[in-house]
Amino acid sequence: MTPDTQDDPIISQIKQELNNGLDQLDPAISNRLREGRVKALEQIQPKPFWGWLFIHPGQLAGFATAVVLLVIVLHWRPSGPVLSENRVEELELVAQQGSLDMYKELDFYVWLAKSER
Repeated sequence: MTPDTQDDPIISQIKQELNNGLDQLDPAISNRLREGRVKALEQIQPKPFWGWLFIHPGQLAGFATAVVLLVIVLHWRPSGPVLSENRVEELELVAQQGSLDMYKELDFYVWLAKSER
């Protein structure tokens, strides 16, 4: 309860009437109420850290599936574009020359390649 409700006279009167009724309860009913209270409090208490180790088989299968899918997605890479032999030769030519001057007059080299065919 909040501090504001503790001072309320109606709440105090209700508590007093309920506590008076406890004295008149059958001991068997009182024991059942006490056991129910203990069970309810046990459910509220946090589970220990190692409690996650005892997973149901269905949950374990779902977790394993999620891990496998995550690994597949992280390691899956689509294959890169396939270079034709002409492209490979062009790349080798550029790499061997080590000069980028060829790109300044790229139109001339395109014309030269077309005229050689």
